[in-house]
Amino acid sequence: MSFFSMDSPLMRFLNRMADLIVLNLLSILFAIPALISGYLTLAIYGETGQLPLVYLLITALLSFPVGASLTALHTVLIKMVKNEEGYIVKGFFK
Repeated sequence: MSFFSMDSPLMRFLNRMADLIVLNLLSILFAIPALISGYLTLAIYGETGQLPLVYLLITALLSFPVGASLTALHTVLIKMVKNEEGYIVKGFFK
């Protein structure tokens, strides 16, 4: 078996690392709205000293995709640990 063949331990490790990078990027992508709204809410609180309920509700609503993306992340990770074959992005959105 060649060192750079697709079945070598090095390539399997690199393939697994690439899959983990894609999963992390997808999770971060869905966390961006909550992070931005949370940052803006804290900035408004720092300037005015008051926390308007509207901004708090918007931040709470924009945080829902974070839970769904973390659930999808863990589902795909469990499939990876069990060595079940499948597409990473398709499994994330399934």
